[in-house]
Amino acid sequence: MDDERFDYTHSTILRVSAATTAQKKAAISFMHGQLGKQYDAGFGLFTKNRLSSRKDWYCSILVWAAYMNAT
Repeated sequence: MDDERFDYTHSTILRVSAATTAQKKAAISFMHGQLGKQYDAGFGLFTKNRLSSRKDWYCSILVWAAYMNAT
């Protein structure tokens, strides 16, 4: 996250600390599979069974989906 967004929109940066090594690897693998997809500025809602079939991602939803897929 760039400095301007953090300073001016009261953003919060969170880390996933309870994930196992296997979950982290699965999340990374999921995200690699999403490379090349478009950015979704509207961050549309979706369900777990549609995660990998999305055509676009909002940044934080991609990270959430990766860990959701890993569990």
